Amino acid sequence: MAKARRSDIRDGQIIVESVADGRTKSGKWRAVPLNRDALSALARLGEDWLAGCHPDTLGDWFAEDRDACGLRGSLHWTRHTFCTALVQQGVSLYDVQRLAGHSSIKVTEQYARHAPGHGVGAVNSLTQWHSFTAQQTRKPKRPRSSVG
Repeated sequence: MAKARRSDIRDGQIIVESVADGRTKSGKWRAVPLNRDALSALARLGEDWLAGCHPDTLGDWFAEDRDACGLRGSLHWTRHTFCTALVQQGVSLYDVQRLAGHSSIKVTEQYARHAPGHGVGAVNSLTQWHSFTAQQTRKPKRPRSSVG
């Protein structure tokens, strides 16, 4: 992102490309949709370069601000926070993979444990299945014989 330019913002998304002077971790490009708040913040940044600096500088700036606030973490933690927040809001792992630029769904699956209810809905659906199946397979009761 240190090499992002205003021209990388198109149709409400930022295009993250892997080029010779600024590679992405996966080496692939992706388009990340921007919400209204992100677009508003980006509009207030530089003329052409959104944050014209060396990539390491962003990490240094983050560390200075983090220390000044007495917090822990790293700039990379923001990626984890982003992915975790998406999963907690019920976003599919496929969409999280695409947005984060993970090379494999296996990388994204580490966030599955943060999903709301983490499997509760799936297990609860068995109750509905059982009720439906029981109705379909229930044999009618034979009337009792009055002979006796």
